[in-house]
Amino acid sequence: MTENTSEGEDMAQVIPFPLDRVTPPEDAAEVVADPTGHDSGEPVSVDDLRARIQDIQEAVAEPASIIATPTKQEKRAKNIALHQLGVSGRSEAEVRERLVAREIEPDVIEQEVARLLEVGLIDDHALATDLVESLRGRKKLGDQAISQALRRRKISQETIVQALGETEFDSDLAIFELARDRARSLGHLEWDVAFRRLVGFIQRRGYGGQQVFEAARRALESVSGDLEATGDSPVD
Repeated sequence: MTENTSEGEDMAQVIPFPLDRVTPPEDAAEVVADPTGHDSGEPVSVDDLRARIQDIQEAVAEPASIIATPTKQEKRAKNIALHQLGVSGRSEAEVRERLVAREIEPDVIEQEVARLLEVGLIDDHALATDLVESLRGRKKLGDQAISQALRRRKISQETIVQALGETEFDSDLAIFELARDRARSLGHLEWDVAFRRLVGFIQRRGYGGQQVFEAARRALESVSGDLEATGDSPVD
């Protein structure tokens, strides 16, 4: 038994370990060492080489880790704001009010509003201009009523004044057309009663001043002439 062991040892061949596979060339060691702040000497062991490689991988991955990803609050604020703006135009104050009501954090609100202002999704001046044109054309409202409507939309007075001044508008013609349309339904009343009701109607539409009384008078006269021409009873 002893003889067999001795004979096997004598026949064994010693194979040298390939150190060149463990220790990288000098220039490779420098590439590994420099990015991590180590000296440019060769790695002293396999573990040292692995540690240096890991350091390089972490250094390369670090920029990705500092890229900010939206928080849950930021995503929620964006969804709420875009939903509000998608339904119809909203003023800056209306968007803020909605985000506060949904319990979005103040700093997130400021961030989202700033973003929407930057890309033009919030524009109080454009909103005010559109509202002025719509309320004048569709509802035939005067400046007083329009100003009240825009203030309810939380648009600043300065922006309201600018929008009212930038839109061309013939107030005398608008008042007369409004008064004439209304006067047709007052033909059965005495002139004084019809005149008083017509003036009140025009004033509630946001017009004021002497032009209201003049428009009411002209409108009633116009309606009386139309009724006479058709043979109907004019306003007494």
